Order: sequence, then C-alpha cells, then structure tokens
Amino acid sequence: MSAAPVQGAPGSAVRRLAAAVARDLPPLVVLAVLAAEPATRDFALANLVVQAVVIVCGACLPAWRTGVMAVVDGAWPWGLALIGVQTLVFGDVGEPVTVVVAVSYLAVGLRGGLWAAVVAATDFPRDDLPRYRYRRLVWRQEGYRSETLPMLHEIFQQGLLNMSILATPAMLVVAAPVAVGVATVAGALLWAVSFALESLADVQKARFARRQAATAEAGTCEAGLWARSRHPNYFFQWLQWHGLILVALPSLLRLGDDVGPLAWSVLAVALLGISALMYWVLVHYTGAIPAEHFSVQRRPGYRDYQRRVNRFVPGRRR
Repeated sequence: MSAAPVQGAPGSAVRRLAAAVARDLPPLVVLAVLAAEPATRDFALANLVVQAVVIVCGACLPAWRTGVMAVVDGAWPWGLALIGVQTLVFGDVGEPVTVVVAVSYLAVGLRGGLWAAVVAATDFPRDDLPRYRYRRLVWRQEGYRSETLPMLHEIFQQGLLNMSILATPAMLVVAAPVAVGVATVAGALLWAVSFALESLADVQKARFARRQAATAEAGTCEAGLWARSRHPNYFFQWLQWHGLILVALPSLLRLGDDVGPLAWSVLAVALLGISALMYWVLVHYTGAIPAEHFSVQRRPGYRDYQRRVNRFVPGRRR
C-alpha cells in the first residue's frame, strides 16, 4: 500500500523549528569536525564554498523564482561531481584509491547533472515532480502557511549534506591515503556493478516510457529489474554509497592515529551513517514512498504491482 503523508494536527512554529534543527545538526557537526581537523581542513573549507555557490545559485535562486523544487535535481549532482574534482585537486593522483573515489563521484555527478541539464533545456517542468509535490503535502500538514521557506530550507539541506556527510569518503581518502587492499577492491567492484545496474534500470524504464507514450496508456513498468523491485534504480544507487564506504574505511582506520577520539568517532558515524541516510532519502524522503503516493492514483494496476513486487530490495515475485 502507498503511504500517505504525515498525519496529525499542524505543528506549531516551535515544533517546526525544533525539527529543522534536528535535521541540520548532524551534518553541521560533521562539517565542523572536517573544518577543524588539520588533515581535512583545506578540502572541507574549499568544498563548503563550492557547494554553497552551487546550491544557492543552481537551486535556491531558481526555485525561489519559479517555485519548482525539482531544480535541485540538477544542482545536487553537480555538487557531487565537484567533490570528485576536488578529490583530485587536494589528493595525490598517484594513489589508486584517490582516483577510484574521484571517478566514482564524477561519474555519479556527471550522469545526474548532464541528464538534468538536457531536461531543463528541452522540457523544463512547469509543475513539480511527484516527489516534490509530496513534500508540499507534508509541509501543509506540518502547518506551514507558505511553501517558499520550507522549500528553500530543504534545498539548502541537500547542499549541506554535500558539504559534510556525503563528502566524508572523499575527504578521508585524501587525508589518509592507503594502499589498495581487499576493502578497496571490494568497494570499487560493488560501486561499479551497482552503477551499471542502476543505469540498466534507467534504460529499461525509459524504453517502457517511450512505448507508453506511443499508446497513451498509464501502465506499470515490469520490464527487467523492475519485475524484482519497484525501485531498482534507487536500490542500486544506495549500494553505490556502500561501495564508497568500503573504499574509505581503511583511510578512516588509519586516520585514528592523527585525530582525537571524539573527532574520529564523529567521522566514523558520518561514514557509516551514509547507509541509513541514503536509505531514508531514497525510500521515505524523496524516493519510493512519495513516488508511489501518486502512482496508485494514476496507474490502475499499481496496487497489484505493490502486492507482487518488493518495494526496494530486489527479490522473488509473489
């Protein structure tokens, strides 16, 4: 079944402020540690400026002018690509692990950023994407009278994650380069296979969409990977971050000799916490659940598809 937006009475201004602070505090703490530690300081401060410019100029200002939150889908991946560029600038390009991490960020960022640029140039959305229309339902139920403030705040939150938690793997391998080992190879293979399968899922969905456009029917894609998971692209995107976690893990362990225990603990939680963070984003925040809230309304057979196919992790059809 598709989940409805958060239910309950509209929240007070104090509750909304407390919730916003609770979401912002973890990445701010990670950013503070990265900026304070000598091993990561230069990269962290440069990345802070880069991500702020990208998210403000590439997403906040266009969203404020157009009211379309989907513009962040272009700015956020370009931020990832620029993390990859900075990894090469601040790291040793002679270190294979540094190159692996840089290429991973560049590939993910350029794929998403270039695709968003093509969409913006050919068919810029006048109305928001379903996942962002879902956010508007949540804001209204939380008691916001205007959509502008929560929209700009949530867009900036995505930039804040690029400044801090999501940049942690890159900053760790730059700060503490290590030789290629089992974790590096396993992480690189996991990332590469997941990247390929996410791309395959996107191709399968695009082919289905073209066929549907020709027939003007609102069907449900069950081709290829979509027969085993209702959101295989999100699942394999999630696995890519696990590949980066594995690659950066030896650098985290080595960095324990150079930073204090409190700072190291924060960085460890940030690196390992990427798994839970991206699961929440890809399933609950702007991923599977928001998309399916509208799919069950527009696609007659979607509820049956929900009963037969796993939501996230690919598995046996029921």
